[in-house]
Amino acid sequence: MPQQRQRLIAIALLVACNSRDVELAEFATRSEEVLEVPEVQDAVLLRDLGDFGLDDGASDAVRLARVRDGLAAVDWAAYPCGCAAVAVADFKGRILYSSDGSRELPRALEPAYDAPDDIVTAQLDAVVRARARVARVGGQARALYVELVR
Repeated sequence: MPQQRQRLIAIALLVACNSRDVELAEFATRSEEVLEVPEVQDAVLLRDLGDFGLDDGASDAVRLARVRDGLAAVDWAAYPCGCAAVAVADFKGRILYSSDGSRELPRALEPAYDAPDDIVTAQLDAVVRARARVARVGGQARALYVELVR
């Protein structure tokens, strides 16, 4: 009986690992498509010129509002993920769009900008898991596409 139980546990772990691999592969494909959406590309290419002394901040605020409005207008249902929420954050960690109204990037995802991999996962609490895709320009992280999964 103990051998049969161990076998069942091993099978359950194998299924769980395989389903996690499938889930990440699906996320990789979907997030690649999302990063090609023109409004998401606007978020990836967003620059704060005031950081370089090239603007007084007023134009930056207008550009930021335009990017946020564009992301809010995206038909996110065209990219079904079966997740609790999706979000796009810029290079400063500012949430530019969130389907659940979140205003802050979960702290567990902040290291994603410096991660060597483009796909990062994090357990946010006992129930919620996050998967994030880093959008890079010239090797530099410029934005995150995030899905929260329960």
